[in-house]
Amino acid sequence: MNGRQRRINKILISFSILFILFSCLFLYRVYISGNYFFSSYKAKDDNSSREVKILIFGDMMLDRNVRRAINRDGFDEFFKGIKGLVKTADIAVANLEGPFTDYQSITINPKNKALQFTFDSKLAIKLANLGFDILGLANNHTLNFGKGALEQTRKHISNA
Repeated sequence: MNGRQRRINKILISFSILFILFSCLFLYRVYISGNYFFSSYKAKDDNSSREVKILIFGDMMLDRNVRRAINRDGFDEFFKGIKGLVKTADIAVANLEGPFTDYQSITINPKNKALQFTFDSKLAIKLANLGFDILGLANNHTLNFGKGALEQTRKHISNA
């Protein structure tokens, strides 16, 4: 490794450490404020002011162990812990960790270590009924089953 490469590595490591520190400070601030889940925006126009509560989830996994638990216990039982929280949001958003398709899951078998996910297409309407308004598709597993799976996902979300 030459001197220039070492300097670049040191800079990258420094930025990574700073990013981690700022992330920790931000999370600590959220923890102290007690406002763990909601981001608020007060919309003001000439006539009124209204607070909008937005609930944002990260990646939502609905295959592997989660699929087995939903199949065993049922959708409502699995999501009962967040149902009330989602219902109180004006807008609920989650990013899908894979596509909604009619294909068979290959990761439902715990022995299969593949990271190729597909979600039961019936869950799209159930998530909409639970209160989710926006499901993001920007994920590295969106195309696990090809462009056809992406089209199926869009169709299932649109029909929900």
